[in-house]
Amino acid sequence: MNANLSAMGSVAKPNGAAEAAMFGELLARGAAVRRMADGAKGGDVAVAVADGSLLRVRVAVAGDSGHSRRFRVRGLAVADDAFVVCVETRRGVAGDVWAFPSAVFDAYAARGVDGSQELDLDAGVAADGQPLWERLCGFRNRWELITEYAACTGMVGGLEDMEDALAMREAMEAPETEMIGLGDYERFRRARV
Repeated sequence: MNANLSAMGSVAKPNGAAEAAMFGELLARGAAVRRMADGAKGGDVAVAVADGSLLRVRVAVAGDSGHSRRFRVRGLAVADDAFVVCVETRRGVAGDVWAFPSAVFDAYAARGVDGSQELDLDAGVAADGQPLWERLCGFRNRWELITEYAACTGMVGGLEDMEDALAMREAMEAPETEMIGLGDYERFRRARV
């Protein structure tokens, strides 16, 4: 694994059930996880993956407060190697996880007066009127964006390409009730152009 990982901080101990679920998933997929000192360099944890990539991950947890998919972070560093992993919780139990490259989180998050950024998947709407949870559905439970970082970064030319590619994957994997029809997809696509 990456030699720089040991210099990044202590062996990660999860901070709550949501982080424990995230760490467990990353470890099961062959990644090494270390806690970064006080959010150093814009991340809560450093993750070394099998291809040798060293990534920074900021963890955002939502749920149990009436807003099940509202995620807030402070001090987000937007970089190719930085991610925001948003963990939904219900009664203290981790649910779906949204693995956003930091640039995607930054592009859709609202800015707070205190410098924080907040992504509200339930109430948020993209510029073309599409609900954010629908626009960003391809990032739900997409651990491979982190664990297969080098392969995933080579599949797209930009954020819009990544959103489209992941939305197509999600549509092919999703139950029929969650699928969006071709007409709706084309309407949303035209509205974005």
